[in-house]
Amino acid sequence: MKQAAILFTGGKDSCLALHIARKKYKIVYLLTIVPRNFDSFMFHKPYLNLLEEQAEMLDIDLVVMESKGVKEKEVEDLKKLISKVKDEIDGICVGGIASDYQGSRVKKICSDMVVERVEYIQPFYISFLFEFF
Repeated sequence: MKQAAILFTGGKDSCLALHIARKKYKIVYLLTIVPRNFDSFMFHKPYLNLLEEQAEMLDIDLVVMESKGVKEKEVEDLKKLISKVKDEIDGICVGGIASDYQGSRVKKICSDMVVERVEYIQPFYISFLFEFF
């Protein structure tokens, strides 16, 4: 089974992405950026204590990195975080559903690092919405 890391905030979208991704990947890392700037363009401000508990309950290593949360510079922070694990994974799973800003930057990072970008949530939500309405 291929191994992957997931960009993880602990919220419903990244938890759903994790749940779906586990069907095809062994998730070996939860990757989290903690921005100092609450108005970060790329990242949510996660509750680190809850993330640590989630990682422990899931038995998945949590890799955390801090970012100043400055527009465009935070992309470099994400590159640094992914580069810490890229040699041990086949893909990065993404849980964001509606952010072209974030999605396009993650896609470029994965392309530059030759790491597969796995996006389950956006297609899931789109098909769910069509079924619902």
